[in-house]
Amino acid sequence: LSGERVPHIETFVDLPVFQAAEARGDKVYPTTRIYRRLVCQFDEYLVDLFRVEGGKTHDWFHHGIGGEPGVSIPVQREDRFQPARYVVGGERAYRTGETDGPFTVTWTIPAQEEADYAGRRREVHSRVTLAGQPGQRVNVLSTYPDPGRHSLMVRRAGPSSLFAAVHEAYFDAPIAEAVNAIESSGCRAFEIRHRAGGRRIVLYDGDSADGDPSLDGLLGIVQFDPHGRVIGLGLLRGTSLRYRGVALRTDKETCLSVSFMDDRVKLVSSPGIAYRTVEGQPVFLRGADVTARLSVPAEASHTGAAMDLRVEVPGQADEGPRLVELRQ
Repeated sequence: LSGERVPHIETFVDLPVFQAAEARGDKVYPTTRIYRRLVCQFDEYLVDLFRVEGGKTHDWFHHGIGGEPGVSIPVQREDRFQPARYVVGGERAYRTGETDGPFTVTWTIPAQEEADYAGRRREVHSRVTLAGQPGQRVNVLSTYPDPGRHSLMVRRAGPSSLFAAVHEAYFDAPIAEAVNAIESSGCRAFEIRHRAGGRRIVLYDGDSADGDPSLDGLLGIVQFDPHGRVIGLGLLRGTSLRYRGVALRTDKETCLSVSFMDDRVKLVSSPGIAYRTVEGQPVFLRGADVTARLSVPAEASHTGAAMDLRVEVPGQADEGPRLVELRQ
């Protein structure tokens, strides 16, 4: 590949509420107008958003590790998967099914009693949950020798697709109970419900500050505890988000993390490239100061009182992000 066909990293940030990276390869295929993947890491799991426009058929892959995975929808065994090049080194027998709704696929990784890491001495489950879309076909393929023999391929037909997935690993029970699309006119919106209560709202690729929910930016995050109180907000390359009265606005495009704990609020802003390498070396673009306006209704507030704050948040310096902490 050369020229504009070469993919690149558009965003790479490390903030308290989330860590995110987005790769773009819009011209990687002659028929594509948009070809982008955004991954967002939280404490509990990873959210994976793959958006493509152009072409007629879109395939999403995940190469799992472990035994033959369990699938939450009915699937049947078939022979001679096409195209055969997808399973070179594996087998052409596969399992397949259709669903318009969300579904899960779970691999089990056997315990290794002599492992150096304590966590690997227990059986581990690796689960992928995908939000639904009409007409999607789910295939479990035999692609490689062990340990990654069984791969998930989700196929959708049409000129555009957004694959929204949650990846998590667990011992006894998964944290993400369900991933469902939320109706929204100005962005793509999803709710991730947690088994122990609480939920996280993910807003993606919006261009309007009007409506509720709404997003003007690449990504918005709203997290609630089991009591319905907001505990975290995130904004990625954006200027505003809103969900059920909880609103965050800034005077310029930024990446912003807002954490709530008791009567304290912590804000950290960042430019689109800001992280430390595994060796500890800083890779920081200098960020601009932003003015943030934060609104939380009484029913979603930790204090039980409505919140309406205007905060000056300093831009990231050469040594990294700078924290602003307030008391309500």
